[in-house]
Amino acid sequence: MQGHILSITGDVLTEKCFKEMTVVGCCISLIVKVRTHAYRKAHENIDNTLKAAESVLTQFDVSRQVCLIYFSFCCVLHSKCMMLAKENEEQ
Repeated sequence: MQGHILSITGDVLTEKCFKEMTVVGCCISLIVKVRTHAYRKAHENIDNTLKAAESVLTQFDVSRQVCLIYFSFCCVLHSKCMMLAKENEEQ
C-alpha cells in the first residue's frame, strides 16, 4: 500500500514538474521572441536613420556645389565689372 502511495505521489510530482517545465519553456520562448523583435526593430531604426542621414548629406553636398558655382559666377562677374570700370576710366 505504501509503495502504491509513493508511486502515485511520484507520478503527481512528475506531472507537476513537466507542467512547470512547459511553463518555463514557454516563458523562455516568449522572452526570446520579445528580444528578437526588439533587435529587429532596432536594426530597422538604424537603417532608417542611416537613410535619412544619407539624404541630408546629399542635400548638403548639392547646396555646397551650388554655392561654389554661385561664388565662381560672382567672381567672374566682379572681374568683368572691374575690367569695364577700368576701361571706362581710361577713355
